[in-house]
Amino acid sequence: MAKMIKVNTEELAGAALLWAIDSIEGTPPPLPGQMQLPFACQIDPAAVDRLIAKYDVWIEPGWSYKWLANARVDRDPCERMPGETREAAVLRAIIAVQLGNVVSVPADLI
Repeated sequence: MAKMIKVNTEELAGAALLWAIDSIEGTPPPLPGQMQLPFACQIDPAAVDRLIAKYDVWIEPGWSYKWLANARVDRDPCERMPGETREAAVLRAIIAVQLGNVVSVPADLI
């Protein structure tokens, strides 16, 4: 079993960010004859658009950060998640609501 470490949600990036969102959404079953990978290696903008609709994510360009997103029902402005890309901000906002502001991820993904 891989060693898990705790990371602030707003610091998740790359493989750790994708692993965390995959732990929420799950990996769709492969088609017959298709190889199954543990998670995608890059963020698919179309998949992020689907997640925005599914989780009713509020997103806008920021001032201090390039993007800010919030998936909380109350839209508390103090709970917005920053991102250097639109996709990263959306995924962090969803992870914050579903898993919390600190998440455990495999150490080898950091």
